[in-house]
Amino acid sequence: MLTLNGIKFKFINYFKNHKQVRQVEYFDQYNFAALRNLQYPVVNIEFNQSTIQDKFMVHSFNIFIGDKIQPDNMNSEDEIMSDTMQIAEDFFTAFRYDYDMDMKPVSNIQAVSDNFGDRVSGIVFTVQVYVGRLYNSCVAPVTNNLPPVQQYTAYWGWLDSNTITTLSGIQALQGSGLFVDQQDILADYTTNTEPKLLVFAEPINQPVKTKWYVSANNQGTIGRNTDDLFKAPVTISNYRYYITNWKTQQDDSLIIFKTY
Repeated sequence: MLTLNGIKFKFINYFKNHKQVRQVEYFDQYNFAALRNLQYPVVNIEFNQSTIQDKFMVHSFNIFIGDKIQPDNMNSEDEIMSDTMQIAEDFFTAFRYDYDMDMKPVSNIQAVSDNFGDRVSGIVFTVQVYVGRLYNSCVAPVTNNLPPVQQYTAYWGWLDSNTITTLSGIQALQGSGLFVDQQDILADYTTNTEPKLLVFAEPINQPVKTKWYVSANNQGTIGRNTDDLFKAPVTISNYRYYITNWKTQQDDSLIIFKTY
């Protein structure tokens, strides 16, 4: 089975060998923003999180591709967008038929401009990597039986109105997934085709989720402010239930519900 470290080095080695890329980094966005004297075009790979989905381990990464804006060139940003999108397309194509993993883009390619010590423009997008799991305890380097991994079931879906008041209503939602104890929730709303109230629910013994995340430009807090997308949760039976303040649609990427 391909490990997280193996995926990391696959991505790094690919971009290091791409003739249009001059520097490759593997940092979260805050540490990357602190870097100076970058060589452009630059790629930063940011690990997001991993989840277990039945027979697959799913790893999520945010990838930024950027170049330095030339202040004396009025078309500089357009040229950067074109070039960085081509690099992204090369990346998607290179791993389209990888035998070790299945890679899927899970968000729109979004334009970004920022100041990383230089004026930089480029794109950011999220990919998920699906790796088959080995259901074979004999491969684990242990001398005795390990305790079972604690998991929980989370539910999500969409409604025309807030009609759920029972556990059976939660369990009848359109989506569900099995997650490792204390882990964030990765919810798939992509089959919803029109604005609805988005909902999700988790057992009350899990940490309260305080943030939703799709990408660097599409995220927010939960239940802190009156204009937050999601209200503060309520308790239904032994589940914590969350619902949006207004109808919305998220049909092109997954939502991560976090505890930080």
